[in-house]
Amino acid sequence: KILVSLEETAKNLDMLRNFSTTQTSAQWLWLTPATVIPEQISAHWLIGEGQMMWSNDDLAAIADLMCQRPEPAVDLQPLFGLPADPGLLLDDGLHPNIAGQKIIARAVGEKLGGTQEMGQSISL
Repeated sequence: KILVSLEETAKNLDMLRNFSTTQTSAQWLWLTPATVIPEQISAHWLIGEGQMMWSNDDLAAIADLMCQRPEPAVDLQPLFGLPADPGLLLDDGLHPNIAGQKIIARAVGEKLGGTQEMGQSISL
């Protein structure tokens, strides 16, 4: 059973963006959810015990929603692959490991053009 509908997720994203606009001067960048390995999530000693699940179909719908917004976004879905590359996730099948974090950092840097602005590249 889905606990938070796509419509409610859209409202939550609106609320986050509104808060950042009215309460901070931060530059905004959306990061979509990465793909996951549902079988590993359900078998994980902690997450599986809580009977929590993530569906790549649901995550793809959220990613599409985020990428349709006017603010810049980094779509992690194609970077992690479908099925998700197990070499980019912790053994829980949900959270990015260091290799996954490096891919995220590189994608954010490329999206923001940070390496060109700083005049140097960052080796990850």
